[in-house]
Amino acid sequence: MEILVDSDVLINVLRKNPDSNCVELVKKIERGEIKGFVSTITVFELYYGAYLFHDAGKAVNSMKKLLSIFEILDLPITISMHAGKIGAELKNNGLEIEFRDLLIGATALKFDLRLSTLNKNHFSRIPDLEILDIGKC
Repeated sequence: MEILVDSDVLINVLRKNPDSNCVELVKKIERGEIKGFVSTITVFELYYGAYLFHDAGKAVNSMKKLLSIFEILDLPITISMHAGKIGAELKNNGLEIEFRDLLIGATALKFDLRLSTLNKNHFSRIPDLEILDIGKC
């Protein structure tokens, strides 16, 4: 199985008391049972959060170690174009979601990956996006 992991799952794993379902998913990726991918948008979100921490050096090191088990997917223009189209359609229907979520969702669609996220409410608005249910994280 191949999945795109959303930022919120990884942020949960980096917390002091992470949810066991999120931790187990990351362990499966680390063991090679699941092939894990992240978007460059997720990398941005993790670095942004790490640099806001009071001990940024420690936070960046923890984040880098976690990201090392994933393949990072670049954001080609085709994903940006598709995300823009999806975003406009959702907004026109009163279902607008945050632009970073649009880019992550479009990345999953482009690479034909399931998305593992804790924000099922937003991502379920994206047509044809398959969301992996890992339980409550």
